[in-house]
Amino acid sequence: MKSPLPLKGWMLSALVFIAVGSFAHVQWLPIEASATHGVPNFDGPSSIEVGGETAWVTNTQGNSVFEINSKDGKVIREIDGGAYRFSLPFNVAVSDGYVWVSSVSGDNLTQLNESNGTLVRTENARAFGGVTGIVSANGHLWGTNSAGSEVVELDTVTGKLIRKFDGSAIQGASSISVIGTHIWLDCSKSIVELNISNGSLVHSFENTSISGANVFTVKGIHLWVGSIHSVLEFNSSTGALVRDVHAVIDKIDEPSSIAIDNSDVWIANGGGNSVTEISSTTGALVRVIDSEKYRFAAPNDITIRNSIVWVVNQAGNSVTELNGSTGAIIRVIV
Repeated sequence: MKSPLPLKGWMLSALVFIAVGSFAHVQWLPIEASATHGVPNFDGPSSIEVGGETAWVTNTQGNSVFEINSKDGKVIREIDGGAYRFSLPFNVAVSDGYVWVSSVSGDNLTQLNESNGTLVRTENARAFGGVTGIVSANGHLWGTNSAGSEVVELDTVTGKLIRKFDGSAIQGASSISVIGTHIWLDCSKSIVELNISNGSLVHSFENTSISGANVFTVKGIHLWVGSIHSVLEFNSSTGALVRDVHAVIDKIDEPSSIAIDNSDVWIANGGGNSVTEISSTTGALVRVIDSEKYRFAAPNDITIRNSIVWVVNQAGNSVTELNGSTGAIIRVIV
């Protein structure tokens, strides 16, 4: 749930972020670009945030972040160096002219200027319990701490702590999403909804299929949760289970990220090296995309902007762009 999207289920051995070079002498192919100047040399990319004409990708093992032109897939810049204090950077959020990056360790939060990538500040996230999962909403930065026992709210401009929520209901929290007046959390064996005003529990969505790390997305009264070999739909108002999508034909295999547009739900299958698209109204299969030309390999993040579907391939060291209407490939950035 980027924009918001949740923290992805991750494996340290596979984490990576996009590497970028200069602009000179780049030749781009219509579908796939060579890993030369102007093209990101991905090393297990993990997370992506797309806004306006820019896509930001975390490059975990390379301890850097890549800024990419979302119109043509060309690299704008690679951001790295000791001053940024990246330590396996994993999640990224964009808000109010700033880019925030959290690391797997939870030790540091790095704030960048969205317009030029310059360093604004680094925050010692350990001062408020460490931060791993992050999302921006309502002019604030929200995060889960590395111990999985608190939700923190930070000022998106200054990075200063505003408040914390804790309690037994959010033990094990990792992924986070904020929509309107509610906070949504993956708490290992349940999806928890909190009131944003005071942190009180609104709903706890539980099912025997929900266990371990889960991914989810929320839109309107629909909560979609991915778990192992199925995707569950809950009524977000009542907590009732609407459907369990798990047919063999759907090829749902260890979902690592879920995104939703106006009509369909898109599922990145981390274990199946594929993307499944289903109807958000009926749960019926629209298509499974698994052709080799898409270069899906341990897809770890999926997001949709302006009818373009972006998929980050951790093991494939690439980002795949799809047409959200047809599923057709636009390009693979490698």
